[in-house]
Amino acid sequence: METVHRLSGLNTEIVSLDGKAYEAAFASTVHQPKAVGYGAGDSERMRHILARLRQGVTCFQIDLDVRLKLDFRPMADLPYDFIISRAFGVPKEVVEALGFVACTGFYIAKPAAAPLLEPILAELGPLGIYDQNLLNRRLKDATWHQDRVTLGQFEGRIDVCEHDGVSICVLPREAILRTPEMDASWFGNHHHSFHPKE
Repeated sequence: METVHRLSGLNTEIVSLDGKAYEAAFASTVHQPKAVGYGAGDSERMRHILARLRQGVTCFQIDLDVRLKLDFRPMADLPYDFIISRAFGVPKEVVEALGFVACTGFYIAKPAAAPLLEPILAELGPLGIYDQNLLNRRLKDATWHQDRVTLGQFEGRIDVCEHDGVSICVLPREAILRTPEMDASWFGNHHHSFHPKE
């Protein structure tokens, strides 16, 4: 997370899901809900993001196993309310229908994205129900179209739709690459091997 602050200069808030407080000079706020099980933490994260969106704050949601190498703020300049990285794993029925899924391990939510996220928060809670599954199932039957995007020296294909009055952009595969090969990504990578060790 220190890299996030160093690359962007943005205020960093840590949503702790293990009930511990974390001291970090680079974090302006530490949000500490009660300890919850794996998966149920999605609701704590979503609740915190929605509170910030209602305050007019654009949020960058970045999982701990995302490793960034460039300032990622230019992605927020794209003219969409909700900008999210691309994956190819779960839920399977969405991969089969669209050829990709939106990955909640990295996304940018602008205040106008709140109507998309509010019903997802209402459905979250029990273990085994994840925000990524709920989001993608909601978007599966949307009308999608492709466009091209330029982000600095990078250019690639995006998939775009609208849902609940929210404009949504799924970033090119290379923007936040779902493999550990850092040289192949534009801004960084999201891979389980980057998850912090205890």
